[in-house]
Amino acid sequence: MMLIFLLDCLVTCNACDSYTCSNPQPDTTLNCSALISQCDSDTFGEFMKEKCPATCGKCNRKNANLCADKSKSEVCTVLAKFCNTVDYYDLLSTECPSTCNRCPNNGTTPGGNGNGNGTTACVDVANDCFTNTARCSDATYAPLMHRLCPKTCNSCSNCEDSHKMCSAWVSHGFCTKFSQTETMKKCARSCNLCK
Repeated sequence: MMLIFLLDCLVTCNACDSYTCSNPQPDTTLNCSALISQCDSDTFGEFMKEKCPATCGKCNRKNANLCADKSKSEVCTVLAKFCNTVDYYDLLSTECPSTCNRCPNNGTTPGGNGNGNGTTACVDVANDCFTNTARCSDATYAPLMHRLCPKTCNSCSNCEDSHKMCSAWVSHGFCTKFSQTETMKKCARSCNLCK
């Protein structure tokens, strides 16, 4: 019987990770409950995330203040379990970036670290890659699978930099000013020698 009540009252019973923190101010100072309708407001949404995270379901979010979800907070909270699935990864990255920890420029987007130093690890981004392995060769899903599941789809590039100084060397013209083909191979990725 208690389980039924818990399932019906997940937020009230603090059974949702998004609601397990406390609001920083007591209700006597800032009545968050009275302002709950402002959680997704364009005008007050950011203020509410910061001052009323428990009320708005924004607890334990590394980047709750970096961007806002496009969809309503309640919708994103319910869909959060699908953030890292192949089928919903792109959609939820657009609609629920804060909930899925994918605010622009927070370092959580797949595809490397952006400086071409070859330190990108070959890892799957989605958590259900293995169960979708057959899609790696499906014409409809292959581009998505190879982007989100490079390890599972065996599409990782072996073209990497083998020297830690590559980014510094490249910034000083190493790849363009000098004709050192063998040495440049140590910085194959940074020198754009990958095929």
